Amino acid sequence: LNITPDLEEFKKELDILCSIRSPNVVFFYGACVHPEYCLVTELMDRGSLKDVLCDTNYKFNWKRMLKFAIQSVQSLLCLHR
Repeated sequence: LNITPDLEEFKKELDILCSIRSPNVVFFYGACVHPEYCLVTELMDRGSLKDVLCDTNYKFNWKRMLKFAIQSVQSLLCLHR
């Protein structure tokens, strides 16, 4: 399934990303639309959040899960300011 986002919607998302400055949100450097839509962000040493969550070698406990939850909420708060 190949879903191509509308260019205007992509631009709206870019405007939001450009306005966010927080230690809880990955830094956004730029984007391109050709040959396909692409976001350029800071390097995340361990990959995406999905990569971390799916890593079978990463040991989860309640303390670590609570830390993830708090960081997620702090990240969402950046979007509502």
